[in-house]
Amino acid sequence: KVDGTIIKSWIICKYQIKHRRTALHIEDLSQYANEGEILIMPYSVFKVKKIDEVQLSFSQNVQCVTEIELEECDQYL
Repeated sequence: KVDGTIIKSWIICKYQIKHRRTALHIEDLSQYANEGEILIMPYSVFKVKKIDEVQLSFSQNVQCVTEIELEECDQYL
């Protein structure tokens, strides 16, 4: 913020990858194997398809999460 306070928010990005060379599956190398982690190659271009605010419940807490859906752009634009 302008006053210097830190804003913390949860964001989940969902990628639709069209070309197999765009990303590497690294869940076997990751500390959190169940998260389906990938490594996206540099200069890969994605289009934002949708942004939603989702409410998740943890015990008695409700947390708002921003969910961003991205689609890989075609190579020859």
